[in-house]
Amino acid sequence: MPNTNYQDHPDQPRYCGSCGSMMEPGINFCGQCGEPVNIYAAEQEAQNHATTDFVSDSVNAYPNETVFYPQPQSEPKGSKKLIFLIVFLGIVFALLVVYLGYRFMDRNGFLNRADKVTETIQADHIEMRNTEEFKAVIKESESELETTEENFETTEERSDNTSETNYESESADDNLAPEEKEKTEVLESETELITEESVPVVVESIKHEYIRNVDASSYLDESAQLDIIHYPIRAIDGNLDTGWVEGVPGQGYGESITINFIGEYRVTGMKIHAGYQTNNDLYYKNSRPKEIKIIFSDGSSENFTLDDIFGAQDIVFANPVVTNHLTLEIVSVYPGSKFKDTAIMEISLY
Repeated sequence: MPNTNYQDHPDQPRYCGSCGSMMEPGINFCGQCGEPVNIYAAEQEAQNHATTDFVSDSVNAYPNETVFYPQPQSEPKGSKKLIFLIVFLGIVFALLVVYLGYRFMDRNGFLNRADKVTETIQADHIEMRNTEEFKAVIKESESELETTEENFETTEERSDNTSETNYESESADDNLAPEEKEKTEVLESETELITEESVPVVVESIKHEYIRNVDASSYLDESAQLDIIHYPIRAIDGNLDTGWVEGVPGQGYGESITINFIGEYRVTGMKIHAGYQTNNDLYYKNSRPKEIKIIFSDGSSENFTLDDIFGAQDIVFANPVVTNHLTLEIVSVYPGSKFKDTAIMEISLY
């Protein structure tokens, strides 16, 4: 086959890309159709002529042989896309490697910085522990801890002693009527135990929160007639419409009411509303205490004579007394005009 590459052999004849006419070398316009020379088309035409000549010659030379016409080769489809995809994936992989390398280096740097900070803190802590001020604080804390433990042990011992002392009183509480027992439990729930029971507490008045319970030798039950029970707790409820009334036959000589405290208090006197002081009529119809005896927890006692008046009376003790309970005993009475029941409506201590 003749060589038709006109760039390597510019002196070879060319063929017009429009009409196929052969053209002399160096001519840029076709002499037959006047069209400008199309080098690529001319080369293709030349190839076609050459191929035609070759095939013709082959057919003439070998009439019985099958002639295979060469097909023009074209670039495979998708090759450019495949190359682009490979290049893109390569760039992505490279960026990923760079990123992971940076993160790994940054992590190592962070760990190194954290180690340095930890070492600095430990060094500062060791230096602080070696200072005299720190040692003094530790010593003071240990001393306070020892003192607290000693106080706790002392408090436990006092609590045990108090439990034994009040065992008899608590046993008596179990024999109280349900309503009185419930009121007593309410008062006990409102109290705050004082740990330093060995030291008497000086207060202006004995408030309800300082009282453990109130009991009596007897009390009058009028629930069947008047729907009321005159519990001893009613003598400290602050209500003049209710009070304690003894419950034995007769005038109530020798009957008593006892107020128990949660600790030891210094008591100097008391205010008392003696008699049934709901109104003036009931006051004189019922008996009123006349001579009373006040007994303290150490066994000492004082006797007082009350005036027969509708209202409050103050009783001042000869000397302040430190006690954990106080008992008022009825020695004599002002007899009532109709009833023999002796009542005390309200007692407050100071």
